[in-house]
Amino acid sequence: MKFFLFLLLVFYFTLEYKAQNTHALSMNYSFGIPTRYMKPLSTGGEGDASKAYLNYHNFLTNYKNTTRLNYAWEFNKKIQLGVVSNIAYHQISYNYLLPVTSGVSLNNVKINNSFASVSIGVDKRTTISPKLNLDFSISLIKRFALEKRKTYSTNGFVVSEHANWIEYSYDFEIINDKFYENNRSGMDRERKINLEYSLSLNYKFYSNWSFRFSMTYSRNWDYFLIYDVPIKKTYGPDENGNSTIETINFRNFGGNFINHHGIRDHFLDLGVGLTYSF
Repeated sequence: MKFFLFLLLVFYFTLEYKAQNTHALSMNYSFGIPTRYMKPLSTGGEGDASKAYLNYHNFLTNYKNTTRLNYAWEFNKKIQLGVVSNIAYHQISYNYLLPVTSGVSLNNVKINNSFASVSIGVDKRTTISPKLNLDFSISLIKRFALEKRKTYSTNGFVVSEHANWIEYSYDFEIINDKFYENNRSGMDRERKINLEYSLSLNYKFYSNWSFRFSMTYSRNWDYFLIYDVPIKKTYGPDENGNSTIETINFRNFGGNFINHHGIRDHFLDLGVGLTYSF
């Protein structure tokens, strides 16, 4: 609801100043890096037995690729204030390192998440020279998961390539379409609307064309997951010809309930693109 109220306010100002407008359309590619590794948002307390199976150091964020189509409308040329909006496609790459057991690293599961987003905000321009200007914008952004739920699993047990006496399997479910609130989790309430901050340097190289170099900071990229990683070790045979099998489960469920564990990232994007002004 707040997002739509903001839209109405922006359109009001654009209509008030429609007599003096400058438009710009740009296409950008940016590469995003996490400002820190994933923040674990676990559901169990310190004394919760199920938490003993969790090792969030195994969850790593790699990068985020973003392609944006950006539209800007400078509705007040005197103070160089405008409206900016964009639609974007984002792909985030994660790794899950399967637990190390008996000194053996089992596998590295690659996980990808895809999102689309729309945003609208306010842009303030500062003119440095006839060919160079600097834009700072603050926008509200709404994200949409392109794949609501994704699963990654093995077809039964797999023999470790490093130790043939160790077998393992994994079953992950990545959840993007629902927010799970847990009183003990420490996770904030669902944030359907987030702010995005952007700084861009524009260099006019020909007629209405400019190079655009941007830096964008966006917060609260969340998702939830359920996982189960059973590991089976076979010892022996002993002097009597008997083998011993030990099974360990790394998982995020315990008792009669399932813990939906949340991960949250913040990203700093560095981008380059072209802008056409008209």
